[in-house]
Amino acid sequence: MSDTGAERRSPVRQVLFWAHLCAGAAAGLIIGLLALTGAVLVLERPVLAAIAPRPEDPSTPWLPVDELLARARPSATPTAITLDRDAGTAWIAFGRTGGVGLDGRSGAPQGDAAPAVRAAFQRVEELHRWLLLSGDAREVGEGIVGAATLLFLSLAMTGPFLWIPRRWTAAAVRRIGWFRRGLHGRARDWSWHHVLGIWCAPVLLVLSASGVVMSYRWANDAVFRLAGTAPPPPGRPAGPKMAAPAEAAVRLPLHRAAELAMERVPSWRELTVRLDPTGHGAVQLMVRARIARPRFAAVQIWTDPFTGKVLREERYAELSGGRKARMWLRFLHTGEAFGWLGRLVAGLGSLGAVVLVSTGLALALRRLARNVPARSSVGSGVEPSAP
Repeated sequence: MSDTGAERRSPVRQVLFWAHLCAGAAAGLIIGLLALTGAVLVLERPVLAAIAPRPEDPSTPWLPVDELLARARPSATPTAITLDRDAGTAWIAFGRTGGVGLDGRSGAPQGDAAPAVRAAFQRVEELHRWLLLSGDAREVGEGIVGAATLLFLSLAMTGPFLWIPRRWTAAAVRRIGWFRRGLHGRARDWSWHHVLGIWCAPVLLVLSASGVVMSYRWANDAVFRLAGTAPPPPGRPAGPKMAAPAEAAVRLPLHRAAELAMERVPSWRELTVRLDPTGHGAVQLMVRARIARPRFAAVQIWTDPFTGKVLREERYAELSGGRKARMWLRFLHTGEAFGWLGRLVAGLGSLGAVVLVSTGLALALRRLARNVPARSSVGSGVEPSAP
C-alpha cells in the first residue's frame, strides 16, 4: 500500500496503486491473522521435538501398535497413530479433537505438556485454515481464508511494481533497500513498508501462491496441467481395491503392517498408521526415511488387513509430475521443503507480512484522514490549505 505520490505520474502505476490499496484495505486484517498464525505454526515441529522426552534406552523394542492403542484408553475413535523413532514416542490422534502421547517402548503417558502443546498448535492451525469455525460454517471460514489468500497474492504481485524506483540511483536504492533511522509517523511506515516489501516479496509470492493452490480447485488443477498431468477427480484419492475376505477371515494385528513398513524402509524415522473407522478398508501406512530426497518425500503403503499382502506401494520417484509439483507447493507453504532453514525463511517472511499489513493499513488510514478534511473544505467552499 505505497503512499509515495509516484502513482500520480503514471496511469498504470495509478491503477496498480489503487488496486493494491483496495485489496490491502479489504483483506488486511485477515491477511495479518493468516501471516501471524503461519509464523506460529512454523514453530510446531521444533517445539514438539524440544519438549518430547528422550527414551532412556533406545535399544528397547517398541510395543506393538495394537497395545499402544489399547493403553491410550481413548475417549474417542482413534484415526491414526504416529511413531517417532528419534523421540521414541507414539502419538494417537482422534481426528481434530486432540490426541494422546505415549512412550513408544513402555506405553507410559508423556504427561500433560506434550498433548497440551499439540492441542494449542492444532487450534492455531484451525484458526489459520478456517478461522476456528465449525460444522457447516467451516466452509464459510475456508472461503474467507481463500479469498484473503488470493488478495494476498495480488498484493505480492503488484507491490514490487510500486516499490521499485523509477530511476535507479544510489539514493533511491538506499531508500528502499534498508531501514533509515530517525523516522517517525508516515515516513517511518513508508520506509518499513517498502524495505520489508522488497526483501519479503519472493517469500510472500511463494507462500501466497501455494496457499491459493491449496484453497481453490481451479488453481490445483492448473498446477497438474502445467506439469503435464491430468488433474485428479474431486475428493480424497481412493485406496487400492481389495479382494473380498473369506467368510471366516480375521483381521491381522496392526503391528504386522507396521513391521512390514519398517522392513521395507529400514531407515525410517517416522511411521504413521491411518486407522479405518469402518474396519473394512486397506491399512494405509506413511513412512518417512531418515535421509530422503526431497526431505518431505514419504513412502505410502497399503496392505490387506486380513492377509497382510502389500496391495500398493508409492514412492516419490514414481509419482506423476503433477503430484510432485503439488507436494512441493504443499511443503514450500510450510517451509518444510528445505528443513529448518526453509521453516526459518517462511517464519520470517510471515512476520514480515504482519508488519507490511500494519504499516500498509496505517498509510491507508493516514491518506483517508488527509483527504477527508480536504474534501470537506472543498464541499463547504473553503479553500483547502496547501500541503
